Amino acid sequence: MLSESVSAHVIERATVDAHAPKDACRTDSYGVAAHAAQTERVLWRSAKERRRTSRNGTVTPVLSPSSMQPRSPVTYFRPRRSGPEAVIEDCVAAQIPALFKSRRQFSWTAGSIPLGAGMPDLVIVAYKPLALALADADLSDAQILGYLRAVRSARLGTIAERLRVPNRSMGRRLHRLVEARALRVTADETFALTAVCRNVLPEIITIEVKVGNWRRAAEQARRNRIFSHRSFVALPSPVAERVYREPALTRFGLGVLAAQEDGSVSVKRRATVGRPVVWTYYYQLASLLARSQA
Repeated sequence: MLSESVSAHVIERATVDAHAPKDACRTDSYGVAAHAAQTERVLWRSAKERRRTSRNGTVTPVLSPSSMQPRSPVTYFRPRRSGPEAVIEDCVAAQIPALFKSRRQFSWTAGSIPLGAGMPDLVIVAYKPLALALADADLSDAQILGYLRAVRSARLGTIAERLRVPNRSMGRRLHRLVEARALRVTADETFALTAVCRNVLPEIITIEVKVGNWRRAAEQARRNRIFSHRSFVALPSPVAERVYREPALTRFGLGVLAAQEDGSVSVKRRATVGRPVVWTYYYQLASLLARSQA
């Protein structure tokens, strides 16, 4: 939710350089170890340490330069933690254009973005330029837009009553949104979203990254569906191969991305296309996007 703490996250965000070193997307080698409960976890060694020794004793990199890709710019809303999940995340971010082919002109990728009770690892957003006009929108504005997205139109008094805001304060907020071309108003003070604002974020894709705990990733990905159009989990290839048909994923239309040892990422299972159901989060995301571009 939008709050002072969220603003602090925005200030602290870091943008990943598109011209990062070539080994930034190198995936660590992994092996599978059995737990007492016969579960598997994937062990990823540091990319700097991973080398393959040939028969003559020489040391050569596992990845060739041609297999490494620069990372895609990502706006992060909290400091990143290094580790194997960050390595997978970087590989996915670098290959977003190939994984999610889109004709949308404007797109934005964010990491660890606070929305409701969740914080998706990656969010890929296609947006219309009107979204940038929402940089000054706060939680109350997102609630107004979300309410009108659900009910289509309402008069000032009804909106103020439903959102428990005094009429005068609500009137100021509504007319500010009219000036931003997010709302339109009729002579009898009935407000509705403009056509562009109803679909200001045409596509939202969320991705949860895990090394071994795929069930936790699935739980988080299911939660992300309330504000996204498609939701994925990204896993090391051996784990993805083993679980992509699991009911916990298929029942909820979750997609599966498989991270290979050479740093490449493929779509193992496509996600079912849906639509957001919690519109307040949808417009909070639009506001966070706008603030990051301001």
